[in-house]
This record gives sequence, C-alpha cells and structure tokens, in this order.
Amino acid sequence: MQPCQYECPDFVQLPVNGDKNNMKYVMLMNVNPGCLFGGSATEYFVGDFDGKNFTCVDDPHVPKWLDYGKDHYATVCFSNTGDRVIALPWMSNWQYANQAPTQQYRSANTIARDLYLYTDGTTEYLASKPSVENEKMRGKAAVKKNISGSKTISKMFSKPRGTYEVVLTLGNDNAGNVELVLSNTKGENVSMMYDAAKGTLSFDRRKSGNVSFSDQFPAVSVAPVVGSKLNELRLYVDNCSVEAFANGGRSVM
Repeated sequence: MQPCQYECPDFVQLPVNGDKNNMKYVMLMNVNPGCLFGGSATEYFVGDFDGKNFTCVDDPHVPKWLDYGKDHYATVCFSNTGDRVIALPWMSNWQYANQAPTQQYRSANTIARDLYLYTDGTTEYLASKPSVENEKMRGKAAVKKNISGSKTISKMFSKPRGTYEVVLTLGNDNAGNVELVLSNTKGENVSMMYDAAKGTLSFDRRKSGNVSFSDQFPAVSVAPVVGSKLNELRLYVDNCSVEAFANGGRSVM
C-alpha cells in the first residue's frame, strides 16, 4: 500500500438541499498522494457530529472527490461568511508542483467557490459552484441561441482576450455527445467531451501547451455527471488555466 498524508483539514456544517432543518457536517481532507488521477486532491466525508465524535453516514472507504481535475488541492474555507461556506483551493498537484515552469510562485488559487450539499438518490454529495461575486468581473455578454451541429466560437463572437467566461446551456432533447475545444494559433488546445451514453464529462489537456516538464501533467480526467445528463457547462478561462463547472458545480474540474 502506498503511504499518503492528509493536509489542510476543514470541518463545516451545511444544510442538505438548502433545508436548514436537515443539517450535516462535512469533513474536508486533502490527501497526497491518492487522487483518482494521480497525486494530490481534495476528499470529503459527510456525516453527523455530536460535539465530540464525527460519524460518517456513508462507507468512509469509498472516496468522494470535491473536484475531478488534476489541479485541486489544499482546499480551505473562510470563516465569518454567514450562512455561506466559501472555499479556496490551490490549483496544482504535488506530482509536478516543483517542476512547473513558473517564476516566483507555485501555481495559483482557483476562483472562490461556494459549497453546498445535495442528494442524488439517498446519498449526500458536496457541490462546488463559482461564488456569485465572480460575476462582478463580467463585461457585456454576447449571446447565441439555438446552436446545433459543429460551430467555431471565434467566428460567432469577437475574439476573447485571455480571460473570459463561457456558459453553455444544453437543450432537454440532447442525447448525443458534445465536445467543446479551446485552442489557439499555436495548435495548443484543451478539449471537454460530454458522453451522454456514459454520463461523463472528460477534460483532455494533453496538448494544452508546454507539458514536457512532467509526464504526470498531460492527462485526461473524467468526472461523473450527476443524474447522467449535462444541462449546463460553465467555464472560467484565464491565460494559463481553465476551470469547468457542470450542472451548478455538481461536477467540477
């Protein structure tokens, strides 16, 4: 068995499905190594707390992941935020953090995220959605409706300049695969693929740019889509990162 360590623990209380009469505790643990796709990641456990003992409501040997991407670790929550639980993860992985070709720092933090509990069947899960304050960064939105077939976004909108937000809403009759590719003139790209038959969302960054600094960085990560149907995909794109939130943060990478 490979040894691992837990770091940056956090302990928060949240209502299930917004019902304040049904409160659960969530223990956040950042594990390294042990991630589903290798390296470090944020794991969580849902349960009850009597003031002394925490009891997990599910099998604690079956991991639940807050984020299915390779770069999500050291998640910590802010205090003094009222009824909200706001988290901020580190956007890196100890498999290659010291090899990343950056200067003066080791990667960045993600955008702030609000955490909430929801149920799928009889099981409680923790979701992570962009905090509403991020919307203050928005400029004027460009909207296109009733899109079908293969389209090139750069021909539909004015060319984005480094930092932008994409919100893709799928119709209720969508039953096929959907692929969204972000690329540049250098031939670098990341691809997100929704597989309707499998109910999964994949994130392929193997051709995203300089990936030669570590053989652990180029990867395809896959997240389950809750309910197996993708309704909305929200992307926050920066010069050197992409954060993907599906179905209100129920599947994140």
